[in-house]
Order: sequence, then structure tokens, then C-alpha cells
Amino acid sequence: MLTRSNYGGLKLHPVESQFAWTLGGLAAQGSHFFQTFLGQWGGVGLLAGTFGLFMSFQMPDRLAATVRLFGCWFLAGPFFFALSNLPVEQRTTAPILEPYLILVNLIWAVWLAQGIGAAARWIRAPALRWVLLGVLLIPSLVQARSSFRSYRDHFYAYDLGRNMLKTLPPRAVLYDPDDPVAFTLRGMQLLENRRNDVALLNFFRTYWGYRQMVDRWPDLLPPVPYRNAQELESAFWNYACKRRPCYVDLPVKLPPGISYRVEGLLYPIELAASPPTPEELRRAELRYPLYAWRGSWRTPRHPDFFTRQILNYRAAAHCNLGLKYAERREWEAARAHYQRALSIDPLLSVAYNNLGVADFEQRRYDRAVDNYRLALLYDPGNAGYQRNLEIAKQAKEMSSFPRKRALNTSGGPVRQ
Repeated sequence: MLTRSNYGGLKLHPVESQFAWTLGGLAAQGSHFFQTFLGQWGGVGLLAGTFGLFMSFQMPDRLAATVRLFGCWFLAGPFFFALSNLPVEQRTTAPILEPYLILVNLIWAVWLAQGIGAAARWIRAPALRWVLLGVLLIPSLVQARSSFRSYRDHFYAYDLGRNMLKTLPPRAVLYDPDDPVAFTLRGMQLLENRRNDVALLNFFRTYWGYRQMVDRWPDLLPPVPYRNAQELESAFWNYACKRRPCYVDLPVKLPPGISYRVEGLLYPIELAASPPTPEELRRAELRYPLYAWRGSWRTPRHPDFFTRQILNYRAAAHCNLGLKYAERREWEAARAHYQRALSIDPLLSVAYNNLGVADFEQRRYDRAVDNYRLALLYDPGNAGYQRNLEIAKQAKEMSSFPRKRALNTSGGPVRQ
């Protein structure tokens, strides 16, 4: 956890985690840790554990062990939060850091028990001891239990990964998958010996990652040295994608000039853009009957960040397939997939925007205005959505005139 050796570096996030600290930033990270820790144990648990730590320091025979244990707690807790230096205001920060509280909480449980034991020894009446035990222990356990969620019966990540493997052809390459996808598929490869022919390439940012590619998939790169990550990626696009079927889990990761098709949950990479064909769309549609989904695939029913992220891959797949239909101006088919995306994630702003584009192109300006407003409701700072809304309002006003004037839509609705 501390060295992040599986990533080849210390960064918890390739972009947001910054190795640059200020006094204000360290104070913010410290405050964020203690607020998070308070949410794990509650006020009573925090006080009882602090008292137990204080009493441990008062025992000469345990002093050295207490100092070492406190050092472990500090390194795994406040120090690690400061080292990660993630932006405390980002909604991704808490989910990223939450797994690293396991060691911190295990150590704190020891001090909590010591604090309760020390307080109980001061009371000689057994009945009062039980009262004190209940006052100190029960609120802490209730708080700890409420901050813990069991995922024993959740199959969202597993089903997503299994369905993605159904999409990938033999010897496929998945370019730079996100953590939920990469960890899920790698777990299936290691634990179930499932689809070990698939190459999961999320190693472009470190020398360690480059060595992984060379050692495990030597056919993906020409045998020449590379000076930086940019040269490595350039070689990948011009070499590997011509030798193996290459896919991506999200089209936004592709650099300019690289195109994609849609096949179910994943996107085959194309080095040269081409318009979608009926055969391509038919093949994409045929993937969905092969998939199996368990549980409630609707984001409002899942407060957990990573579960919602897993569900959004399915919603995004429908939304992106709708865009391919929109390229062919098959608006009703596009609209059907946007609606399916919203049935999974009712807050997906891009789906409302895409519905607005379909309405605008079909001259349903009232509905276009409504959908653009919904897109802005769930993504208020999006300038493209705001521009689309203004254009739709103008079109709605002009359509009410007996003689419509021509509307310049050169800056018209976005299609992304």
C-alpha cells in the first residue's frame, strides 16, 4: 500500500495526485483524514481510543511497543493521506482512500479496547462496569457498523467483467482500462484462468509498465528503445493495432485521429475513421442478448461510488451506440439507446443532451429545450449544453412565427 509497487510509483491517481505540498495543503489533508476517521468510529470511539493510547504511553513496560504501534498508525493514516495529496474537494478522493483505512482501524480497535478496559478498572461495582462498557462500546460499534457495507451478494463488477470478456475476440488487447475494469479482468485471469489470451495494457506511464509489456507481450512493440511514454504510445498505435484486435473501455481515452466502433460494452479501435455501417450496428446489437446481469442496475439504488462507476459502463455503452445511430440520422434507434442509458443512470447528463440533439434535428424544439435543461441540471458548468439550450430556444421562438426566418446553426448542438 505504501510503495504502490503494482503501479510502479507512489501516485494513487495519475493526474490528481501531485508531489507538491504546501502548509495549507498539509493542513487540509490532515483535516480530511480526521474527518474521515471520525466518520469511521464516531465521537465516542475517537475519545475512547485516544484515552487507550494515552494509557498505553503511561505503562513503562509497553512504551517501546506503543511508540512503534503509533508510528505504524501515523504512517498508515495521516502521513499516507498527506503523501497521496489528492484534492479533498473531488468526489473520487474518499473512495480512493477508503481501503487504506483498514490497517488504521485495526490498530485503533486495540486502543479502543485498552481505553474501555482502563476506564472499567476504575469502577469497582460490576453493574456500573457493564453500564460503562455499554456507554463506550455500543455507540462505537454502531458507528463502525454503519460505515461498513458488505458487498458479499454484489455481482456487478463480476458480471461486467464476464460480459466484457464475451465481447473481446481471441488475443485481443484492451488499451489502458480503468481500475475497476483492469482489476476485475485481471482477477478473472488469475483466479479463474479465464481469457489469459487478453492483454490488459494499463502500463504506459512508468518504466515498470514498459517492462511488463516487453516481458509479457513482446509482439505488441517493435524491439527498439523508447525515451518517454509518448514514444511508447505512438509505437503502440502504429504497430500493435495492426497486429492484434485492439479495444478500449471508454472512447474518451483515444487520442485525436484515432476512431472507434461500438460492440456491446467495448469499442474496437480504428486507426482511420469510417462511417458506421448497418452491419456494424447489427453486430453491436447482437452482443446484448449474450450478456447476463444480476442485481439492480440503477445508480440511485447504490450510494457506493465504485458500484455506480461499474453501472455507468453499461449506461455509457448504450449512449455511445446511440451516437452511432445518430451519425446515420436514425433518430428513433438513437433515442431508444439514450433512454436505455437513462434507465440505468437517470442523472446521465450526456444522454439528456443527446436526446436534445435528436429532438432538435427532428424539429421538436420544445422537447429539445426540456432535455438540454435536464442536461444542465446534472452538469451545470457544461458550456456546450448551455450553447445548445440557447440555440434550441431561438429555434423554438422562430418556429412560432408565421414565416420562419433561416436560423444559422453553424455552432449547433454537440454530438459528444
